[in-house]
Amino acid sequence: MKVRIVSWQAHGLIVKGRWAGRFTLTYGEILTAERPIRGTRRGLILHTRTEAKPIRLVFENSERPEIEDGLRRRGVRIVEGHPNPQVPSKPFSGGGGNRTHVRSRTG
Repeated sequence: MKVRIVSWQAHGLIVKGRWAGRFTLTYGEILTAERPIRGTRRGLILHTRTEAKPIRLVFENSERPEIEDGLRRRGVRIVEGHPNPQVPSKPFSGGGGNRTHVRSRTG
């Protein structure tokens, strides 16, 4: 879903989608704001606690410093995007080279 900022409020962003009406994204609901790697992409990708799919916050590149600063001041973490968004990074499995093999003795 693509949204644009309508206004900044004390409790959250008032945003509006192309087909959806206005709604509020509280700052505590936003986990991270990701910068897309591709240079042609404008805006930020918002990962939230409640939405299954990320929300794309669309704005002009000239507005980026102001919007990122506003989100940071309200406790939202800005992160760099993955170089290939089609391939999700693998989470750390905790496995490593420290495995031991134990043989059972019989007889």
